[in-house]
Amino acid sequence: MRQACSLYFNYTPFSEKSFKKMSEPIYNTRSLFSSYYLEKVVAAQTDASLTAAYQEIQALYVSIAAAASRLNEAQTEEQFIRPVLRVLGHAFEVQPVLRTAQGTKQPDYAFFADTETLQLARPQLNTDAFFNTVTAIGDAKAWGRNLDRRLDGPGDAFSNSNPNYQIDFYIRTSGVTWGILTNGKQWRLYHRDTSYRLDSFYEVDLGKVLIDDDIDAFRYFYYFFRREAFAHSHTFLDDVLTGSARYTVAVSDNLADSIYSALEALMNGFLTYPDNQSLGQLTRICPTPSDTLNLGETELETLHENCLILLYRLLFILYAESRGLLPLEDADYRAAYSLDALAAEVHAELDAGTEIPALRSDYWARLQDLCRLIDKGWEERIPQYNGGLFNPARHPFLETNKIGNAVLAEVINLLTRTTEKERIAYQDLAIQHLGNIYEGLLEYNVRAEGKPPVVRLIRDKKERKASGSYYTSDAIVRAMVEDALDALCIRKSYDEILRLKVLDPAMGSGHFLVGAIDYLALQLATHPDAPPIRARLESAPTGGSAPTGRSAPTGRLVADTDTEIAYWRRRVVENCIYGVDLNPMAVELAKVSLWLHTVAKGEPLSFLDHHIRCGNSLIGANITELANLPVLSKRRRADETPQTALSMDFGWTDTVSEAVGHYLVIEKMEGQTADDIHAMEQELQLAQQRLSRHKAIANLWMSVHFGNAVKPGDYRAFTTEDTEAPLDLPVYQKARELAERYRFFHWEIEFPEVFRDELGQALAEPGFDAILANPPYGAKFSSHEKTYLKRVAKDTRNPNSAALFIDAAKNRMLKSDGVLAFIVPKSLLYVESWRSLAFALLNKTRVLVDVEAAFKNVMLEQAFFIYDTHHAKNYYTARKFVDETWMRTVEIPASHVNAFQAWICDVSLEEIRLGERIHRVGTFMREISHTTRGLSVERLLNPSGDIAFIGGRNINRYSVEGVKGFLNNEALNRTNKKVQSLLQPKIISQKIVTTRKITATVDKTGDILGVNTVENTFLTVPNFHPNFIVACFNSTLVNWYVHRFIYCSARMTMFFDNYYIGKIPVPVVSLAEQQPIIELVEQIMAAKRDAPGADTSSLEREIDALVYALYGVTEAEIAIVEG
Repeated sequence: MRQACSLYFNYTPFSEKSFKKMSEPIYNTRSLFSSYYLEKVVAAQTDASLTAAYQEIQALYVSIAAAASRLNEAQTEEQFIRPVLRVLGHAFEVQPVLRTAQGTKQPDYAFFADTETLQLARPQLNTDAFFNTVTAIGDAKAWGRNLDRRLDGPGDAFSNSNPNYQIDFYIRTSGVTWGILTNGKQWRLYHRDTSYRLDSFYEVDLGKVLIDDDIDAFRYFYYFFRREAFAHSHTFLDDVLTGSARYTVAVSDNLADSIYSALEALMNGFLTYPDNQSLGQLTRICPTPSDTLNLGETELETLHENCLILLYRLLFILYAESRGLLPLEDADYRAAYSLDALAAEVHAELDAGTEIPALRSDYWARLQDLCRLIDKGWEERIPQYNGGLFNPARHPFLETNKIGNAVLAEVINLLTRTTEKERIAYQDLAIQHLGNIYEGLLEYNVRAEGKPPVVRLIRDKKERKASGSYYTSDAIVRAMVEDALDALCIRKSYDEILRLKVLDPAMGSGHFLVGAIDYLALQLATHPDAPPIRARLESAPTGGSAPTGRSAPTGRLVADTDTEIAYWRRRVVENCIYGVDLNPMAVELAKVSLWLHTVAKGEPLSFLDHHIRCGNSLIGANITELANLPVLSKRRRADETPQTALSMDFGWTDTVSEAVGHYLVIEKMEGQTADDIHAMEQELQLAQQRLSRHKAIANLWMSVHFGNAVKPGDYRAFTTEDTEAPLDLPVYQKARELAERYRFFHWEIEFPEVFRDELGQALAEPGFDAILANPPYGAKFSSHEKTYLKRVAKDTRNPNSAALFIDAAKNRMLKSDGVLAFIVPKSLLYVESWRSLAFALLNKTRVLVDVEAAFKNVMLEQAFFIYDTHHAKNYYTARKFVDETWMRTVEIPASHVNAFQAWICDVSLEEIRLGERIHRVGTFMREISHTTRGLSVERLLNPSGDIAFIGGRNINRYSVEGVKGFLNNEALNRTNKKVQSLLQPKIISQKIVTTRKITATVDKTGDILGVNTVENTFLTVPNFHPNFIVACFNSTLVNWYVHRFIYCSARMTMFFDNYYIGKIPVPVVSLAEQQPIIELVEQIMAAKRDAPGADTSSLEREIDALVYALYGVTEAEIAIVEG
C-alpha cells in the first residue's frame, strides 16, 4: 500500500494499520508542494530504473545500518550519501568555493544537469561563474543529526548553525534555484522562493522507507531526488512546484466560494432549528411557518458574528488535524471526536443519497464535544488550546443554540470537499488564505428577507469601499517587512530583538503580523548568541478528562521544540507583536491566523489578548490631555496649556505603574502550559481592572468631541482621586455608548508598557519600534469623526483614511527612533491633497517602491514606503516591484522631489537627467494660464435642446466629436460669472488622463460649453498661442514628462486639472518661432473637421519633432522617451 501524507483524498474509512502509518509519514511537503497534487504526479510516474535503484540503495543501507548512528559527517558522506547520489545519476562537484558576505564558504555539493556540463564548468571552479550552470546546491550532515536545530559546543559557528539556515544561505548566495539537505536518513528539497522560512521544504524519510522495505514509498524519494528531476531548463521539480501552486490557488478559490455558502447556511440553520431559544434580544429565534419574526440590526449582527466564530473554529480544527496538532492517530479521538471522521461520515451519507435528518442534532453535539475538548484539554492527548476561540463563556450563543444534522452536514461538506468531491488538503493552504477569505467577506452584507425570515449574504462592493480594506500579497508583505525590520535587527543582541515592539494598527487578518513573526523568528533562530533550544519532555497540561470519561493512554507529550524556528515564532508572537482593528471579527480572524502560524503540538495556544485588540486606532485620548475637558473652540484651544501626568490629580502615575508591572510579568512568561496561559489571563485582568477608571475618564473626555455635553463639574468628579465616579449620570452613560459605538482606543491605556516604565513614568523612547500597515483607503467617517480627525492630524489636512493612519502612526504611535512601512494609494506621490504629508515623510524616507495595481480586482495603484527615523542621507532609494520581481532601483536626491513637487519613483537616472532639463526649459503653465472645470449640469441634460454641452469623452486630440446633451435657454443663466468665463476662446481637455495620454484641443470661438469632465484652460499672457500650447499638451514629449514627473508613472484615472496643468513646463519662444507648430495644428484641426477619422499621424510626428527641438532633446534622449 502506498503511504501518503496525513490527509487522504477520495475518502475511505481508515483502518488501524493505515492510521499507524499515517502517524509516521514517509514524506512531508511542509508548504513546498501540494500533497494532493504530488500524489497525482507520483502515481503517473513509471520508470524501469526504479527497482534497480531501490535495490542498490537498500544494499547501501544494509552495509551501514549497524553503525549508522555512530557515523560522523565525513563517514556518512563517504559511506552512504555520495554512493546514493551516484545511484541517482548525479554529476556533482564536492565543496566548491563560494564567496559570500560572510567570507568564503564551501557547500558540500554543486549538482549539474550532466557530466558534460560539469566538465565545462570546472575551469571556472572556485569562482562565481562556476555556479552559473549549477542545477542545485547540496549540504550533508552526520547520520541522524537534527536538521532543525543548531549544534552546541566547539566548532565553526556557521557549520554549527541551523542546517536549514545553512542551505538557505547557500541557495541565496549562489543564486541556484534548488537545494538538497540530508543527514543520510532524511532528505530535504528547498526552493529559493521559500527556503528563507527555514521550515518550508519537501522531506522524505529514506531511512524509514528502507527499514520498512517499501518500494512503493521509495517512489516519493526517487522521482524527486534523482538527477533527472533537476535536469533541463524546465525541470520535473519546476512542474510539480507550478502545478502545486495552481492546484492550491484553485482549491483556495473554491473554498472562498464555499465558505460564503457555509456562512449563509449556518445563519439560517440557527434560525430554523426548533429547540433554539435565544438570539440577542429575541426570546425565540425559531418561528413556525405562521410566525412573524423581525430581525433587527442587533440580532443580525449577533447571528452573523457567532456564525463567523463557528466558521473560525471549524477552520482551526481542519488546519490542526491536517497538521498533526490534533491526534488523528489516536483511535479514541478519531472515533469519538475528530472532525475528519465526522466529515467522512457526512461524505458517505451524502454520496449514498441518504436523507440526513434536519431535526436531529447529534452532529452538533459531537462538534461541541470536540470544541470543549480543545478548550479544556484532554489529559495527555490534547493540550488546552485555550486562546479564547473555543471558550464557551466568551461565546454563550453557541452554547445555548443548536444546528440540525442536515445543515451542519452541508456546511462540513462545503468546507472539506471541492465541487469535484475531492478532499481539501488544509495542510497545503497557507495561513494567508484566511485573509483572502476575509477579503471576500467584506463584500457581503447580511440581510433578512421574508417572513419567516431567511438570511442572505448580499454581495456589495460598497462595503469594501466603506471599510477601505484591501489585502496585500505575500511577496509585497515580505518585501516591506524585510525592508522595515532589517535595520532594527542589525547589530542587536537576541534579547534586544526580542524586546522590539511591532504594530499593525489596521491588521485585518494579520498578514503583516505573520510576516513580522517569520522575519523576527528567523533573526533569533540564526542569531549567534541566542540560547540553544533543547527538546523538553514534560507532561501535557491536563485540564480534565474527555467528555466520555475515558481513561487516558500512558505516555507523555513531547513539546514541539525540535524546530528552533517554531519555538522563536511563539516567543515573538507573545513578546513583540501588536495589532489593532476596528472590526471585532477581523480581530478574531487575526488571532486564528497567528495561532495557526505559531501553534506547537503539545502546547497551548499563545496568549494574545494583551497585544491583539479591537478598537479605532485613530480615535483616542492622550493621557496628557485628560487634566481638563477638551476645548473645541479654536481661540480657547490656542490659549490652553498642555498638562503633564505629574500635574494631574487622578493617580495616573501610580495606576499605570501597577498596570505596567502586570504587563511585564506577562512578557517574561513563556506560554508553554495551560497554567502559564491562565496566569497571563489573570495578570491582564488585574492590569485592566487597575486601568478601568482611567479608561472611563478617557472615554468621557473623548465623548465631548462626539457631542456629549459634559460639564466641568461632572468631569472633575470623575478625575478626583477620592471621589466615587457618579456612573449613573447621563453624560457617563452616553460616553460609554459612544465609546462602544466608535470603539475609542486610548493607546497608553491599552498598551501601557509600550509608553510607560515600571514607575509609571513616560519612557525615554515611548512608542513602537516598527509600524507595518496596509491602512484602509477612503473609509467613510461620521461628521463627528471628520471633525475630530481634522483637529488632531499634524501633517495633513487630507481626509483620506490612509493619510490619517500615516499621520497618527508617525506622530502618536511611533518611537522617535522607529520605522514605518505603509502600503498606500499611489496618490501619496503626486496628488495635491497628499503633498504636505509626503513632504513631512520625505527626509526620513529610506525606500519608496512602486508596486502598481497590487490588489486583486482593484484598479487603484499603490506604492509602499519605509520611513526610518535613523535615515540621515539626502536621498531615498526608489524601486519598482511588479509580479514579485524587482524591476529597477535608483537612488534619488530628495531635492528632486522639491523641484518637481512630486515624489518620483519609477524612473531611471537617464530619465531624471532629461526630466530635470525639461523642467528648467522656460516657464510653467501656472505662470501663463489658469484652468477651471466645466459646469456640473450633467444630470440636467436632455437629448435635445437649445445649448449643446460636451463631456470629456467628446474631446479628441485636435477635435470635438458629438455632444453630451442639451439644456434649454431658460435652464442656463448666461449672466452667471462662471458661465461667462467659460464662453471665451480656450483650450479644452479631458479631465481624466489614462495610459499616458493627454487629450486636448482648441475652442477658437469660445462657444463650447462642457460639463465637469471637461477642463478649460485660459491663457493669461498674449505671447503664447493656444495652438502652440495644445500641441505641447498632445506631444509625445510632454505626455512622457507628465507621466513620469507629474503623475509619478501612475497609469490610470489621474485628474488633469489646474494643479497638474500648472506644473507643465513650456519653452519661452516668440510667436514667430511658434508659427510652424501653429500652422500644423490648423492643418490637423481642418482635416478632422472635414473627416473626424482622418489620419493625421504624419502631421503629429512633425509636431513631435518640432517640440523635441524646442525643448532641446537629443536623438539619444528621444529614444529614451519613445522607448
